[in-house]
Amino acid sequence: MTTTHTSGPWTQIVYAGDQHTSIVNSDKTHIAAVNKKNDAALIAAAPDLLRVVQDLMSDIIDLSTLSGDDVSSCHYLYDAARAAITKATQGQ
Repeated sequence: MTTTHTSGPWTQIVYAGDQHTSIVNSDKTHIAAVNKKNDAALIAAAPDLLRVVQDLMSDIIDLSTLSGDDVSSCHYLYDAARAAITKATQGQ
């Protein structure tokens, strides 16, 4: 199944003293309006989280067979997942 969504990256624009947050893409196209800042962070991270999970799923291998470049690839995916989660949770 192929799902399409507005391309990322998505970012937050906070209005009215943190009372309203808009999620926009790189062209400043409105994606969503959110009232809770933590929800906005998670929504803004959605394209990154999706990409990382897709990368992880396509690269799953038997860890006992890892060596050389495979180890580097797993470190890259781990770092990418950590960065996306940090974005979604605002470092909390």
